[in-house]
Amino acid sequence: MPMIQAIAFDFDGVIVDSNRVKYDAWFRLFLDHTEVSEALVRDVLSRISQTRYDILREIFIQIGKEQSDVETLVLDYAARYNTLVQDAIATGGIIGGVRETLEALAPRYALYINSATPHEALREAVARGGINSLIKAAYGTPATKEENLRAIMNAERIGSNEIVMVGDGEGDLSAARKVGCPFIGVANEWNKWHDKDFPLVSDLRPLPNIIPGL
Repeated sequence: MPMIQAIAFDFDGVIVDSNRVKYDAWFRLFLDHTEVSEALVRDVLSRISQTRYDILREIFIQIGKEQSDVETLVLDYAARYNTLVQDAIATGGIIGGVRETLEALAPRYALYINSATPHEALREAVARGGINSLIKAAYGTPATKEENLRAIMNAERIGSNEIVMVGDGEGDLSAARKVGCPFIGVANEWNKWHDKDFPLVSDLRPLPNIIPGL
C-alpha cells in the first residue's frame, strides 16, 4: 500500500489566521470612501466569493462608477487590499504550532501550499510568514485547487493516494475528492465542522501522528 509522500496545505485558516484578517481588511479598505458603506461591503461579500477583483468590481458597479473607470479602480484597490492583508499577516504571524509542525513534517514529506489566493500575493505571504525554507512550492490562483493538486502530483510523480490535502473549506474538500486523495479537515469558527467522514483537527500539531495511518 503506497505511503503518503506529499502534503498540500490550504493557506488561509490553516497556516495563517487570515480569514478574519481578510474579512476585516475589506472594511478598513473603504474607511475613507464615503460612497461605500459597511452594509454594501457585507452584502457583496455575502454574495460573491470568487476573487478580490470580482468583489471590488461588484462594489464599484453598485456605487455607480463609470464602466470605463471600473477596471482601473479594481486594480488600484486590489493592490491596496493586498497591502493591508500582507501587513496584518506579517504582524499577526502564522498560527500557533504551525512552524513546529512543518519542521517535524518537512524531513518526511514534500510540503506544498494550495490556496485560492492569487499566486503572487500567496508567494509574498508565505515569504513574510517565514516558512519558505519548509515549503517546496506555493500554488495559488488562477489555477483551481484541483488543478494545483494535480500539478503537485505531477511534480512529485506520485499518485492520488500518496498525497493528502489539509484544509478548512469546502473547496479544499471538493478538490481532494475530485482527484481522489485523502483529506484532513481543520475545524474552526468559520466552517463549524464536526462529525465528518474525514479526520478533523483543531490545529496542525496532531498531523505527524495522523498522516502515517492514512
